[in-house]
Amino acid sequence: AEFVTATFNKAHLAFAFPSPTNADCIREFGLFDPINNLFSGDGVFFRVDNGGDFSVVRRKAGTDEEVVKMADFNGETFTDRDPTFTLDSNIAIYEILYNAGRIDFLRNRLLLHRMTSLDAVAYETVHLTLGARVENINGNTTDNMLLTRGFSCSRVGSTSSEPDSVTVNAAGSAVLKNSPGQLLEVLITDTGVGGASLELFDNTVAVGTPIATVDLTTSLISLPFNRRLNNGLAYTATGAGFELEINWR
Repeated sequence: AEFVTATFNKAHLAFAFPSPTNADCIREFGLFDPINNLFSGDGVFFRVDNGGDFSVVRRKAGTDEEVVKMADFNGETFTDRDPTFTLDSNIAIYEILYNAGRIDFLRNRLLLHRMTSLDAVAYETVHLTLGARVENINGNTTDNMLLTRGFSCSRVGSTSSEPDSVTVNAAGSAVLKNSPGQLLEVLITDTGVGGASLELFDNTVAVGTPIATVDLTTSLISLPFNRRLNNGLAYTATGAGFELEINWR
């Protein structure tokens, strides 16, 4: 889910561990960076390491900056509610609730651990997406696995950020958004001449492979996109005589 300042994003994960203590196997599930190969960038997630230890992790730019094992959890589960739970083959509900300054890790609606002593910048990106992996190490060839009944991520609070728009009526390039979001629509209100066209980029600069190229010489039309943007939004317009509106959030 796209992150919006002053709200929380929440991951809801139903997982079980058929073999919780398999040696030479690392299992991770939670929220990860969709831009940097999912597991190579930022992340907030649960982990069972190759010794069977259960922990919660905050990763920034590919480095695990905060790893807290079960014995050091500070939540209610480990103070007065359920201090002896074990990982097993039964499905449990794991949740991660995060904003720019706080991360809560929960299991079966009980707080396991809260991270609040974060760096000034806790993540390179806060627009995290769902992920899970099982990684064998040290030459292990055993078929290890995580069992899931499904997982989802949603925003707690506002369902969406307010849309933005810009009117373009001259050739040129510009960056409209420097973070993930959504391209909503292009509305052509006046056709152009001289091979007028519009290129749109999922990027923070107007270079690379465009996600769309629009001919601005043929007709007045509304083009709905509703396309996820992983990086940002930029455009290049060529030709003359046209007028259009780009809508995004």
